[in-house]
Amino acid sequence: MFRRTFLLGGLLAFGLILMGTGLLTRTQQSDEQPTPWDKNTNVADVLHAWGEPYPSNRPADLSEQRIEMGRSLILEGTYKSKNGTNARRQSRFFICTNCHNMEKEDPDLRISDPEARLDFALQNGLPLLQGTTMYGTVNKVSWYNGDYYKKYGDLVRPAQNSLEAAIQLCAEVCSQGRRLSDDEMQSALAYFWSLQLKMGDLTLTDADWEKVRTAGEGSNPEMITWLKTFYLQGSPATFIEVPESKKVGYATERKADAARGKAIYNISCRTCHSPSGPSNYLNLNHDNLSLGLLRRHITHTGHLGLYDIIRHGTYADKGHRAYMPHYTLERMSNEQVEDIRAYVEQGPM
Repeated sequence: MFRRTFLLGGLLAFGLILMGTGLLTRTQQSDEQPTPWDKNTNVADVLHAWGEPYPSNRPADLSEQRIEMGRSLILEGTYKSKNGTNARRQSRFFICTNCHNMEKEDPDLRISDPEARLDFALQNGLPLLQGTTMYGTVNKVSWYNGDYYKKYGDLVRPAQNSLEAAIQLCAEVCSQGRRLSDDEMQSALAYFWSLQLKMGDLTLTDADWEKVRTAGEGSNPEMITWLKTFYLQGSPATFIEVPESKKVGYATERKADAARGKAIYNISCRTCHSPSGPSNYLNLNHDNLSLGLLRRHITHTGHLGLYDIIRHGTYADKGHRAYMPHYTLERMSNEQVEDIRAYVEQGPM
């Protein structure tokens, strides 16, 4: 008994010496004690374990109280500060969810596919909005990408590389509201960090999971680069013009689908243009009155023109600061626009 204990103790001591001298590698250690990462593990935490610094927009205070303050600000437009006072509404026209979902909206985060997003939205009861989701926005490295400089000019330059600047641009220009205070910004960031990507959001195969777990912890630039290929680092934005002939419409590879158009109309147009939506300009229903109005203006130019309003939106002006953002090609495909037209032309169904 004494001899067995002596031998076990000696082997343990020898192992500790090897670990101290580096002869027992990290890989060997991780094989014995695999990293307990699973689908609920934050992507940012895995990257951090491999040597990636947390983004500068990650606030120090991620308490439940701070997150709830941010949730109220983003979803309701105001919040109660830590001293118990109610903040003035950020905007009297919009709240963030008028243009942005707060849930995952792309089945494959590596691509921006409006057709796949539509199917996902219909399956999960999500609206089809002009702005990209705020879910996972803290995991990105750029915002207001692509053609948005055409609309906002130099205002997008600081916003492209800073989430805080992007939030302020959205607060002041897009929502036609006021600038966020430092306390409000920290609350908004805390809430968005509660919506960060999880490992389960990525399309990892069993082989990919094995690769992640056996990599263990410690500096690993190659694994950082590899993991980032599973989600876009920024949302693309392509502005597209109305068709050359509005009478003919967009040339598409498939035939327009009126039933699909009805579904799109319901989760896009009517999300804002309904009694519960933010628009005070026009309410739309699935009746002949609403569809007939749109039908008569399909080929027209202006706010009621189907192609114009989808691809150009409207701009804020004196006396009517609230406005409609437009749909980029990534947010609504030409096929989907033609689907809406097919439904409008066919009428109630």
